[in-house]
Amino acid sequence: MKYKIQYIILLIGFVSFSQSEGSYWFFNQNAGVNFNFCDNNVVTDTNGMVISDETGFEHFPSAISDKYGNLLFYSDSRTIWNKNHTQFPNASLLNGTDLKGFKNSIILPKPNNPGRYFIFTIDFKGPNNLFDDGENSGLNYSEIDMSLDNGLGDVIPSQKNIELITYNPLSTNEAIVKTSWMLTAVRGSDCNSYWIITHFLSNFYAFKMDENGVNPNPIISTVAPLQEIGVFNSTGEPYYHGHGQLKSSPDGTKIAIAHGAFISDTQFADPGSIHLYDFDNNTGMIDNRKDVFFGQNGNDYPVTLEFSALSDWLYAITSEGNSIDFDVPKRFLRWDLNADNIADSMEILEEQGIATADALQLGNDNKIYRTNLTFDSDNEDYLRYMSVVSNPDVNNLDNINYIEFSFLIDINEDLQNTVRTTLPQINRQWFNRRIDIVNNGLSKCEVFLCGGQSKNLTANNIDGATYTWLKDSVVLNDETGFILEVNSPGFYEVFIEPNDGGCPIEGSATVLLSTEDIPVANDATIFQCDDDTDNITTFNLSEIIQDVSNDAQGVQVRFYETFANAENEVAPIPVNYTNTSNPQIIYAVVKNTENGCINISEVTLEVSSTNANNATLEDCDMGDNDGLTTFNLTDANDSILAGLPDGLTVTYYSTYENALVESFPLDTSFSNTTPYSQTVYARVENENACYGISELQLSVYELPNVEANETLYYCLNTSPETIMLTGGVIDDLPNNYYYEWSTSATTSEIEVNEPGTYTVRVSNTNGCFVDRTVNVLPSNIATITDILVTDATSNNSILVEVTGEGTYEYALDNPIGPYQDSSLFENVAFGFHTVYVRDTKNDCGTVEELVSVIGIPKFFTPNGDTHNIFWNVKGISTDFQPNTQILIFDRYGKLLIELDPLSSGWDGTFNGFDMPTNDYWYVITLEDGRVLKGHFTLKR
Repeated sequence: MKYKIQYIILLIGFVSFSQSEGSYWFFNQNAGVNFNFCDNNVVTDTNGMVISDETGFEHFPSAISDKYGNLLFYSDSRTIWNKNHTQFPNASLLNGTDLKGFKNSIILPKPNNPGRYFIFTIDFKGPNNLFDDGENSGLNYSEIDMSLDNGLGDVIPSQKNIELITYNPLSTNEAIVKTSWMLTAVRGSDCNSYWIITHFLSNFYAFKMDENGVNPNPIISTVAPLQEIGVFNSTGEPYYHGHGQLKSSPDGTKIAIAHGAFISDTQFADPGSIHLYDFDNNTGMIDNRKDVFFGQNGNDYPVTLEFSALSDWLYAITSEGNSIDFDVPKRFLRWDLNADNIADSMEILEEQGIATADALQLGNDNKIYRTNLTFDSDNEDYLRYMSVVSNPDVNNLDNINYIEFSFLIDINEDLQNTVRTTLPQINRQWFNRRIDIVNNGLSKCEVFLCGGQSKNLTANNIDGATYTWLKDSVVLNDETGFILEVNSPGFYEVFIEPNDGGCPIEGSATVLLSTEDIPVANDATIFQCDDDTDNITTFNLSEIIQDVSNDAQGVQVRFYETFANAENEVAPIPVNYTNTSNPQIIYAVVKNTENGCINISEVTLEVSSTNANNATLEDCDMGDNDGLTTFNLTDANDSILAGLPDGLTVTYYSTYENALVESFPLDTSFSNTTPYSQTVYARVENENACYGISELQLSVYELPNVEANETLYYCLNTSPETIMLTGGVIDDLPNNYYYEWSTSATTSEIEVNEPGTYTVRVSNTNGCFVDRTVNVLPSNIATITDILVTDATSNNSILVEVTGEGTYEYALDNPIGPYQDSSLFENVAFGFHTVYVRDTKNDCGTVEELVSVIGIPKFFTPNGDTHNIFWNVKGISTDFQPNTQILIFDRYGKLLIELDPLSSGWDGTFNGFDMPTNDYWYVITLEDGRVLKGHFTLKR
């Protein structure tokens, strides 16, 4: 069944609110944004007329909209422009001068005087009234009447530039004193007055404004610190440093001030400070100073500040260097105003390089906005952005969601020297709260009547409050509750007097007739499998959204347990819903997302009692024995559907819950995620109705742990002896496996006596196998083909040349080594040596050969001590050059002896007499034909 219902909205608890009077911001340079209350969007508007003068100094702008968010007028504190961006006829030269420099302004409505507004402005300079030169007017105000200039508004001529205070403590008309540009406001405790607050020296001045106008007699609060008056070093003229910012909190109880810097011997180079004060919006008094921040060591000059929406946090930007030096590195800071020690609670949001534009302002959406400027080097343009602190009231700094470049304002190649610290100061506390009385999730301002339906507009339900409802500006005297039922188009408003000490609350809505039909809402049924035997299970309602809505575009579908909840659209149930009975009827609401028209249908939830078969898939590990492999899940379909009706389909899921609600189906090619054993679930359906859910057990078997590849060597010189090849099983008994060798053998080992490639398949009892390859390579003992000796030199060497299939290494004089891979031996001593060549790497044997290295001693000592008593050529034997001739001469060439090379040698005598210590000469003719000549020394 289908229902066309009366549209009712019930509101419980807190409702978000806004102040539409602050919807438009305009600031330098021709920039602007609009906070659209109806859809809570922020859009850029570059039609504004606010610009900096040629010096680049700022005029702190101001703007005001009506309570519905429509722009009324705005100002740069010297000129006022209407909603068409045309100058008010009588609004030029506010503050009495066109003097370049810093200015500030605030726009406020005149209480109980519809269409009347005050603009409060501060001039750059300000001598006292006695010596007013007509150029410097300090703090003053002008009154605007929106009925002038054909309803576009203008300044009332008699109420223009009315001075309040000029702050000049000097008594000479030559004195030039810069006034403070500090300016803020707080709504009075009676909600029908305002306090306009400025600061000079150590005094706060609070001027009260109500329906009768502005009281020129301020409430003065004297609170440290003192911002003294100094002089310009170059001219000696008095100078007051009033840079910084004054802000009131959104709850109206606090005042924060940022002194950009303090007077010093170098004009105003001492770092400034930030302080927090309590404000009494009944008396206008300011007291209870709390020190928040002090700049130190020539750094951290406060530039701008702002409160969070709940007045719990204070945000500020400080600059490195003098506060009027805009192009310097900045720090973005915040403090916890509920901390025992506020100064110690400081947190750093950002430390950045040079930034030209810096200002902070709380938006209608409770986010803090910051101007930001960057240079696009590719296009050589300046890009102006808004940075946003999305959640300024959260305690955890990581969750504030600070977006440095949130959205682009404009692109302008001329912005470099014109964008400064300017955003209009607008405080939610100044205006009545504006609430959403539509509450349809589509628009805060419009609601459609569909097909004869009526709908409810709902305000905050406040005990003891007085509600006044209006339709098309006519009071509905019989409607005094917080809910208004509407059944005809028109413009509806509500005015709420809370009667609890709070200020009034307002809301409005445009009620329209829908030109479209009510959306289709079809009845539907879902069959779902039981997860046990209690007929209670989880349904995935998203499956039937298309059926319920006819797959229409531009609609939203939600589900409710009761018809009352559905028609009131309260307490929607999740799409993954657990039934409470079997069967159970719930209700689907189909809503047109453009106009809010709804229709309701019934959805029957029924638990199926049928079942599907469990199944098992087994497979071997993929190769690294981690218990994982890839299954083709469709291999289990036949087992799961065995004995069941034709036409069923199977889909697989990782968990039973996913199978129930059909979330995250598995690919049919599935790699298990739990090693060795995992259960997945098969959902069997009959035309999209659940027939049964069964288990599919996935089992992964280990592979044999086998060394897959091995290389061995067969020594050809040992043929026909054999070597043993094994199946390569690691950490297990070989007999626990099956073997299939390429030789047709089935044993764990085989013997071979020739080189070749041998393979074996090793299988375990689960049928999982690994193929192993054994490469048997030929080797052999070495054959020495030649030994090349270089001797009778200062660097004797031996080079061994061999042939053979092996890989050989070489040693000299010791069969156990050390061995080397090189066949060349250098710096070999003269005498006899044995060369060893072995096939140790392949273990095919060692060959050796004796080598003679001819050497001639340089001296001998036949002195009777039995050491070195003979001289002879070394390396000669009966096998090595025995027919060598050796002749020895004295220094005069006399032949002393022809020495037998095989004898022990010359004993140093001639004719039985000892020859004296001296050098003696030799001529040696080796058997191989070489002739060696030289001398040696006989020592006694």
